[in-house]
Amino acid sequence: LSSHKKLWEHSTRTLVGMYGEESVVRDDRGASSEMRAYYSSLIQRSAQYNKYNGDGSVTLVALNELPGSKYDVDDSAGDTEVTFQLEDFSDSPPKIRERVEQLVKAKITITPVILKKIQIPIPTKFTSDQEKLRQWALVHTDDLISMSDGQIWLSEDKFMNGQRPALDAQQSITRVGIGADTDSYADAPAIREIVKGLRFEFNQAASLEGALNDNATVRQLRRFKAWLLAMHQSPGEIRDLAEECICMYAASIGMLDDVIAEGHEAGTNEGATLIQNLCVSVKKDIPEVLSEINSTQVLTDETKRKLENAIKGFFPIAVN
Repeated sequence: LSSHKKLWEHSTRTLVGMYGEESVVRDDRGASSEMRAYYSSLIQRSAQYNKYNGDGSVTLVALNELPGSKYDVDDSAGDTEVTFQLEDFSDSPPKIRERVEQLVKAKITITPVILKKIQIPIPTKFTSDQEKLRQWALVHTDDLISMSDGQIWLSEDKFMNGQRPALDAQQSITRVGIGADTDSYADAPAIREIVKGLRFEFNQAASLEGALNDNATVRQLRRFKAWLLAMHQSPGEIRDLAEECICMYAASIGMLDDVIAEGHEAGTNEGATLIQNLCVSVKKDIPEVLSEINSTQVLTDETKRKLENAIKGFFPIAVN
């Protein structure tokens, strides 16, 4: 969307030159309702399929990356020794002030590093240009999210902690079909059949961070990592629907749990090799079933049974 942003800025400067600064909203950095309408017209319906491709409209996939990082070594306030007082947050939202008050009560020295770790914005008067850009990018991201049919949120924290893919399931959502009178989905029926309850499992795993290392917790976190292994794709790797079903179904029936315990996790060469070999094996065993899944996008009881048998037939060889 960068080129469209340049067009917006150019047209805004032209309007200011013709009609004066009072004709546009001051210092809104593009977060006005006019800009929202402008972007909405771009992303809501970017294309239309013809009848030979199933009809229906296509929504643009917008990739948005936040500038900067809270893990950067340099300090956004420009001084690693600077400390903040409660009164420095007088212009901050109430929830931010409440969190700062808790830090003060706990007698924690409030520094830029501390604020970054707990994701509290640095007071505006201390904020560097880079941090201001990051904060405005967050505002614009919220605007894009509000206009879209859903979002996939990749977390910097999860990435730095080694999770691949760094998916934040709690902030990722689809609104396709919500409130609509007709059936409308963002995924194929075969995938919906396999991943029932997946969001719940991800949320449960997130709540177990720092929990006791008992058997139940270990099993649940292992299943969570199994799902990640099934979802992870290397750069440039493309899977068709049947291949997605192989990987996700293997995770759903617990066939990836044991290999996770052996170190075959998402993002490792061992994990990538195992998933690749699994797909090759299943393709060799039941090519006609996979062809049917790709053509119908449906997973019937019969195709599910054959898929499960083919997956289970691979693992005794792969694990030993």
